[in-house]
Amino acid sequence: ALKFRRGCAHVMLVSRNETALREVFDHLSSYNPLPGVCPPRVEPILAWASGDIRNKTFSWELTNIAVLKLGGPPQVSWNFEDGS
Repeated sequence: ALKFRRGCAHVMLVSRNETALREVFDHLSSYNPLPGVCPPRVEPILAWASGDIRNKTFSWELTNIAVLKLGGPPQVSWNFEDGS
């Protein structure tokens, strides 16, 4: 997530653990894109949502959140869920 953030990407973090999610969000918020990486007048967006992606309703809501907050559907998605 940090590499995407430093590369001027829009990033949306999702976790069931809201406390840990806020910590990661705050940590990433302290970083700005590397100088000269973003096109003029482009500000990277950092967003978050707390919920369980195994819940179909929440998964659909994430698509709506991405469209509204990030301006479109995700182009890259990583799932670090351990399955437990």
